[in-house]
Amino acid sequence: MQAPAPAVDESFDPLTLQDDDLQFPAEPETSPTERTGTALGQLPSPSSQAAPENVQIDGFRVQLFATKDYENALVARKEAEFVFAEYGYNVYVEFDAPYYKVRVGDCKSREEAEALRELARKNGYPSAWIVKTKVWSNPPSPEAASKPPDSN
Repeated sequence: MQAPAPAVDESFDPLTLQDDDLQFPAEPETSPTERTGTALGQLPSPSSQAAPENVQIDGFRVQLFATKDYENALVARKEAEFVFAEYGYNVYVEFDAPYYKVRVGDCKSREEAEALRELARKNGYPSAWIVKTKVWSNPPSPEAASKPPDSN
């Protein structure tokens, strides 16, 4: 059996202390535009907003190559990066036992993936095919993805 909770004394009122030595600086007079950076009813410009979040979503990639050998997959990836970087597509090596799969793109629609597949076929990947997989919602550019991070 639990003991009853002690009664709480709520009779204390801090306003009765008459503590006049606390001083708070007055806020400067500002208009609504100065406080928020925009006029009321306006949204901030896209350039002032943070970059969109990069999360994995359902989408499509084009598979170029599959191998059980990791080194072969890395060589195929480098070759594909050379081909697809000029078009702005990232190349990935994904492991799905027992294969390393070289895939390109972060397509959000089937139509986009079909156009990428045709581009792959025209650039020396005649057996390229579309796979449904998770893709990045806001992938980095191929140049940014290949650069090492700053060492500051």
